[in-house]
Amino acid sequence: QPFFKISSKFGNHDVQGFYQHDRLLLSGDREYNYEPILNNSTGGPLYSGKVTSGWGSSVTTTFTASYNGKGGSDASTFEKLGLTGPQIIIHNNATPSGATLQGTGRILEGGNLQSYNFQPASQTIVRGDLTYYKDGWFGNHEFQTGFFYAPRNTYNQDTQYVNDGFVLEEHRLDDVNNIAAGTIPFRRRYQTPVDLRTRQAEDRDFAFYVQDSWRTHPRLSLNLGFRALKA
Repeated sequence: QPFFKISSKFGNHDVQGFYQHDRLLLSGDREYNYEPILNNSTGGPLYSGKVTSGWGSSVTTTFTASYNGKGGSDASTFEKLGLTGPQIIIHNNATPSGATLQGTGRILEGGNLQSYNFQPASQTIVRGDLTYYKDGWFGNHEFQTGFFYAPRNTYNQDTQYVNDGFVLEEHRLDDVNNIAAGTIPFRRRYQTPVDLRTRQAEDRDFAFYVQDSWRTHPRLSLNLGFRALKA
């Protein structure tokens, strides 16, 4: 998990920035998988910069900008497996059920997944705050104002069905007493379309505030303010 941070001071400005990346690849295969077919990944890059400035003895400002690209699985997650073809599910036997054959219960599974779920996500945030200190107005005041702006927040989900839509082939053992005799396919599944956006999730937010921390007496203080949010 690489991490890099830098901080410096230029006159009345304190500057900080950092970068972090925590991309993680996960496997979730079970005891019945005869080969690895299940990968997931999560994480991604994070960039942030912050400038804090002092303007005389009464005013300070802080501005922050950041980008978060931490999401779920992407195309590279599944490319690492190098899989082709449909998912293969093997049963001991198959029995008629209506007009179709139904497997008696999965004993092995492999070949591929039936679909890949891509979950890209990103968020951009800009924030600014100003603080003004004032003494002598019927006590001490700490006036603050600022904004929060997230112009783009996305967390979509795209589903891609494998093998041009031929996603599943179920097999039964040719001879339950002789594993070496191989298997016989008895059922196939096709999916169309092969590319779907199964979750459309994009938004943006803007918030603004004004507030005052007013200390009228050593034993009494008031916090007054206004906050607004537009999503």
